[in-house]
Amino acid sequence: FKRLQDFFIHVCHLALSVGTLENMVSRMAKKARPIWDGFRQTLEQSKNVGGDETGAKVNGKKQWIWVWQSALITFIAISVSRGAEVINALFPQGFPLGTFCSDRWKAQLNTLAKKHQMCLAHLLRELEFLMQTEKTNWAKQFKELLLKAIKLKQALPAYPTDHPDALEVEKQMDELLKETIPDDAAKTKTLRKSMSRYRAFVFPFLYDANTPFENNASERAIRNVKVKLKVSGQFKSGHQDYCILRSVIDTAIKNGQPVFNVLAVMARMPKPEKAAV
Repeated sequence: FKRLQDFFIHVCHLALSVGTLENMVSRMAKKARPIWDGFRQTLEQSKNVGGDETGAKVNGKKQWIWVWQSALITFIAISVSRGAEVINALFPQGFPLGTFCSDRWKAQLNTLAKKHQMCLAHLLRELEFLMQTEKTNWAKQFKELLLKAIKLKQALPAYPTDHPDALEVEKQMDELLKETIPDDAAKTKTLRKSMSRYRAFVFPFLYDANTPFENNASERAIRNVKVKLKVSGQFKSGHQDYCILRSVIDTAIKNGQPVFNVLAVMARMPKPEKAAV
């Protein structure tokens, strides 16, 4: 807000208080809120959705900014919780028609969805760490198998379930989960246990051209949050307004719409009598 004040004073020769600027942002967020809620409703029926979350301080206390996104929509929300209750409140039906891609956070993995895709980029980073610390052959083999599956995806967008290459990858995964891991490799054992539980979440991307093997799109959607927090340190107010407006801005960018024009149209909209959510 201080930078905005400086802009209006030095460029526009207009003195505006911080309170005035906050009220302007708040009015815009109120107008955008029904649009924001429409994004949520559309995502519920989407065929491919990614999700992620990141910590953010609000007046010195940690909260969590969540993102759910598709190729055309970004929906960002903030909560004091990182638990499943946030997902259940916003998406009570989950994603009944879609494949949900996420990292290994339990609340995300337990989200209701037609299918789940675990982010292989996260898995590869975890395996690299295990290879350096516990140095198990299992972690090395698992990493090689994931890289092999990614190469298959790069060669062909989608495989029939009875394709020999896909069957071979699935077979190797099953064999890997049966291997014995040394007792001194506790973290590797924990990962294998998790992979056994969520075995069906590893290779869905091989059979659907539109399902990615990584969740990078969700990380990109949430990157602006991290940039903002690096600059300002925390939110003092307006955190919910930020989530609503950033959802609109990122969605506009995804759809090739000029952000300024979108915001200008929204600014001319009448203020809703009552927020949709």
